[in-house]
Amino acid sequence: ITHWIETSNVYEEDLGHLYERLSNYYKAKKDIVQAYDAIGKSLYYLKVSKDYNYTINIYLDLASQYIMNLSYVYAQKCMDHVYELQELDEITDLQIRSYAYRIQGILQRENGSYEDALKSFERANEIVEESGTNTYESAYHAINDVNIAKTYVKMGLFEEAEHILMEYSDSDFLNPTIF
Repeated sequence: ITHWIETSNVYEEDLGHLYERLSNYYKAKKDIVQAYDAIGKSLYYLKVSKDYNYTINIYLDLASQYIMNLSYVYAQKCMDHVYELQELDEITDLQIRSYAYRIQGILQRENGSYEDALKSFERANEIVEESGTNTYESAYHAINDVNIAKTYVKMGLFEEAEHILMEYSDSDFLNPTIF
């Protein structure tokens, strides 16, 4: 990958994609400093190229990583970059748009804005319904629904949360031995 980056005459969008791949390589090698350096270059070239879908997806992936590490302030900074690039409903890729609403909902929930979070998760599910590709929809529905259930738990609505989770009791999506 570095050979292509250094020797090829490629468009900025392509450089953005190559640097993103290089970041994944460094992450796999546990070289986090190089991984973040590469992802920063990726974001730079993708922004310059105006490939907003891919840029937004990277910011959402970063936000998701921060959320998993309970670093909500940094996750929110990633979402702020998304908002600067595009209104959520203007994101053309439906999978990324749904993902953006889910991340927004998680951050709203963690900030105590439960009603707003529920609206974001519902919007994420509505977008999934629009897609119709049959590639990611089931997984996204499950993830969104689990987030709705988590929000209900935070609101003290345990029966509502249990009802949602019971719908997935036989699902591989919530099987901890698989995921």
